Amino acid sequence: VTIVDVENNWTLAKSFDYGGVIPLSASWHPKDHFLTITGQDNSISTVETTNLRYAQGRFLRSRSCVLAIDFAPDGRTICVGNEDGIVSFFDISSSDDFVLVHETVIGIG
Repeated sequence: VTIVDVENNWTLAKSFDYGGVIPLSASWHPKDHFLTITGQDNSISTVETTNLRYAQGRFLRSRSCVLAIDFAPDGRTICVGNEDGIVSFFDISSSDDFVLVHETVIGIG
C-alpha cells in the first residue's frame, strides 16, 4: 500500500506491506491518522499511519468480499458493504473492536 502526499506534487509519503493481500478499498478516518483497508481475503484492518502499525483490535473478516468502506463524518461509525449486498454499520468509538449496531441487505444485480 502506498500513501502519497497530494499537496507535495504526489510524492511518496509512506508505504507498507499488506501481507500479500490485494487491497480493494480504503478509507481515512476523518479525525485521526487511521487508514482502514479492505482486502481480497475478505479482511478489514486498520493501520495507524504515523508509525505504520496495525491498530490493536481493529480487524474484522467478512463472509464475502468487502467492496466499500467509509467512516461517518464524526469518525465514530464505519459502514461496510460486501458483494452479498450486506451493508453493516459498526460503532468503533466505545471499545477496541468493531461493534455491530445495524445491518441491512440491499438488492444487488
